[in-house]
Amino acid sequence: MDSLLDTRGLVSLAAGQSGAAVVDFKSSIFEKESAENQFHLAVAYSRIGAIKDAKESLAIAEKLGLFEEDLHPKERIMLKTLRKLLATEGAN
Repeated sequence: MDSLLDTRGLVSLAAGQSGAAVVDFKSSIFEKESAENQFHLAVAYSRIGAIKDAKESLAIAEKLGLFEEDLHPKERIMLKTLRKLLATEGAN
């Protein structure tokens, strides 16, 4: 079930429904936490402006073994964009 929730969250993100994506990713994490679903949650948080939560979720994803080379090419772009945003927000 966790992978279905994660997939639905990605569909919500793509549709611009980041709030709905957050709910799905949190549910997915509750079912079975992984580096991937924590990363996806970080992206969703960043898109709703919850920068602190995005930083925390990305840090958890990295502790769980998130590696850029393991991601789909589109997810690699999402990761680079997220890291750039978080670095910019951290400087402010």
